[in-house]
Amino acid sequence: MQETTFPVEIIINDDASTDGTSAIIQDYAIRYPRLIRAIIQIENQYAKRVPILNKLLLSANGKYIATCEGDDYWICNQKLQQQVTFLEQHPDVALCFHDAYSESTDPDTRVMERRQLFPTFPSGNLVFDDLAAGFTPPTAACVFLNQQHIFAPLVRNKLGFALTIYLALLAGGKTAVGLPDKMSVYRVHPGGIYSCVGYEKQLLMLNSALWDRRRYFSARRHRKIFTRRLIENYITLFRIQLRSGRFRQAATSAGIMLRLLFCPPNLYALKELAKRLVQKRLKFFQA
Repeated sequence: MQETTFPVEIIINDDASTDGTSAIIQDYAIRYPRLIRAIIQIENQYAKRVPILNKLLLSANGKYIATCEGDDYWICNQKLQQQVTFLEQHPDVALCFHDAYSESTDPDTRVMERRQLFPTFPSGNLVFDDLAAGFTPPTAACVFLNQQHIFAPLVRNKLGFALTIYLALLAGGKTAVGLPDKMSVYRVHPGGIYSCVGYEKQLLMLNSALWDRRRYFSARRHRKIFTRRLIENYITLFRIQLRSGRFRQAATSAGIMLRLLFCPPNLYALKELAKRLVQKRLKFFQA
């Protein structure tokens, strides 16, 4: 349904589905060979922890890339045109996203409900620190620069989360901008990989990604952001595990938290503490 003034290439990756999806994709690829390129996996890559998204990015030929995961969908036929036009007019912007809806089905009434995804939609240009601190635009809302030299190291380091890709695009100083129109839907359902698992599981998944980002983005100010978020998450995990009587797991979380605070090369917390003590001592002598 997309209406554009530029050509579009559609790359469809099927991760070894067992419900007949691959046959449908191959049929469309045969009917529209200039438009659709099908990649059919023999084995499920997600189960093997292979970051397939980055490999797909390396196969893209366009100047810009738009992503849409299988359970989400676009609702505006001008979505790509609006975002590409914006990026063409703003060469300092590497990522353009837009407002979106979330959609879920009430388990009791079976009625589908659509809500605003963002309680407050961010305005202005966002930088690396904004996304690193926790803001995550949904993948179906994003169009970004095709930067093969940025994606290739991510593949080598086996980093495949969409937010990690956006961070890599912004690490050099470019920005991200959101458009206010709601042009996609983020679906929440029982089969969701992240949205429908328990809060503790979500924290563990997030921590796994944060450890990877902390290792990959080695600039000191970047590491500080990821370290701070990890400490906050492990404090929350410690409380959850303590309340549920899982003392061994709580001790592990506490140990990791202390290691983040006090072990090299993460001494910024100790340095901040020492700085405050020195400042208090100087005030004492001045008095």
